Amino acid sequence: LMNDVLSDETRQPFLIFSLEDNLIGICGVCSIHHNQAELDTMMRGVRNGSPTIMYGAQLILIDWIFNVLNIDNIVGKVLSKNVLVRHFHKKFGFNEINASPLVKEVTSDGYVYRVDPASEVSDETLITIGLERDKFYTRFKTQFHITKNTG
Repeated sequence: LMNDVLSDETRQPFLIFSLEDNLIGICGVCSIHHNQAELDTMMRGVRNGSPTIMYGAQLILIDWIFNVLNIDNIVGKVLSKNVLVRHFHKKFGFNEINASPLVKEVTSDGYVYRVDPASEVSDETLITIGLERDKFYTRFKTQFHITKNTG
């Protein structure tokens, strides 16, 4: 955790707590660069707190990325077979903008998926999703006071 996440200046993780102060999940942003950032892991562990807490956490995270980091575009990567996560992101206005075939490679401790654009047969597909600031705030204009950080 210290070497891979906390020491990376282009990554910002967040812990999600219930109103009872129980840790129930994580979310974050990574690959923070000029005018673009990538959604990082979002995971709910313990079923505690509101059933919509992860939706609320994602909504706040997206607003934070756009306004605090002053980013205009957010991207993410989702496996094509993960229909629930793909549907979850569509609720916020994310579009699927690219699909890359993945090939499964066996390793000494399991397997990894590797992007292989030349592959004609794919074990899985990596979907790149994207969301622009204007589209998000058009969709959620009643939830947020919209400002553009110019600092």
